[in-house]
This record gives sequence, C-alpha cells and structure tokens, in this order.
Amino acid sequence: MAFGVVDRGTNVLEVRPTSVCALSCVFCSVNAGPQSRARWAEYVVEAEALLSALEEVVRFKKTDDVEVHIDGMGDPGAYPQLVELVEGAKAIRGVAVVSMQTRLYMLDEGRIRRLAEAGLDRFNVSIDALDPALARKLAGAGWYNVERVLQLVKTALEAGINVVISPVWVPSLNDEEMPKIAKWAVENGVGRGGGSTRRCLSRSTSRTRGAAASTCCQ
Repeated sequence: MAFGVVDRGTNVLEVRPTSVCALSCVFCSVNAGPQSRARWAEYVVEAEALLSALEEVVRFKKTDDVEVHIDGMGDPGAYPQLVELVEGAKAIRGVAVVSMQTRLYMLDEGRIRRLAEAGLDRFNVSIDALDPALARKLAGAGWYNVERVLQLVKTALEAGINVVISPVWVPSLNDEEMPKIAKWAVENGVGRGGGSTRRCLSRSTSRTRGAAASTCCQ
C-alpha cells in the first residue's frame, strides 16, 4: 500500500499519514477497517517526516499553486498529529490549499475548529446515504451515525472550512440516496467556498474501477 507523499503529475500532492480506519465500508477498495481479512499491520507516519518530504517535493515542482490533499489507505481523521500536519503543510512556500478526504465521524467540534485555525481549506466528506440504516450498512458499522456527520459538516462550514460532499454510488444499493444527498448539500451551503482546481502537469488517464463510483456534490 502507498503511503507518504504521492505525486501524480498534477498540482495536487496526496499526503497519506495513516492506514487506520474504524469503519469497514462494503465498497472499500483498500480493504481497511476492523473487518479486513487481508491486512496484518497498519502504518502511522510521523508528521515531521511527512512535512520534510512534502517540502522537498513542493520545491521540486516549482509552482506556487500546490494543493496538499491529505488522504490515506484509511481515514486521516484517525491520525493523531493531524492539526500539526495541516499547520506545517500550510506554512510551506508554494502550498496554496490544504484539503482532506474524510468520513468525518472521528472528529469533534473542537478538533474541527483547531483544523480551521491551522489553515485547513476544505473537507472532502464521504457521505453515502442519508437514511440511517442504509448508512450503517454501507459503513459496515452498527454504531455509525450519519446525523452526527451532517452536524459536523455544519460545524466545519461555520468554522470557515469549505466542504465538498463526495458520496460513493453503489448501484442498486444507494441509487435513491444520490439526489437526497445533493439536495441536502445545496440547502446547507456546501461547496460555496474557495479551493484550487486540479491542473495537469503531465498527461494522465483515470478510470473508475469496479461497480462503485465516486460522485461529487458541490
């Protein structure tokens, strides 16, 4: 599994600090979570090492509009040095935007506000269903509370962090949830903040693998 700093030839650099995730989503492409039958170890990378490598890669790219996107083979919200990582990334010359992919469930209001103060510009939040029972089924966790996640999205917006909702559409399972999620996003001001646009620095091709497809509400 890939971790550390990932450069795919655009102005977006992926930073992957951890593989830890408390959910076992039914569509997970990296087999994360407590129900995984393939993983025998997890990783957590020290923030100092990540920031050192990140600064070197940003300097190599010689551009001033880099977006640092914190994601992972798990959920970066579980990373204990997340605030320090965001603050350090935002301080690097050439970094314009710091964003983060998350399911948001492991954060609380206080930590979200600290992330805003550290300079986090955007959350890409995975919400796959508004129906509580279906959301729990897709997350592979009986304790998962989508209503709590929706409230945390509102907290993030109030703190000045832009939010993009990026549900995973699983045909025949959550088809009817897609328009509901889009409607909720519009009604709650999701996606109205700033953010960088991915700019290709080299030719690349992306494909959606498997039955699940990621969509975007902004």
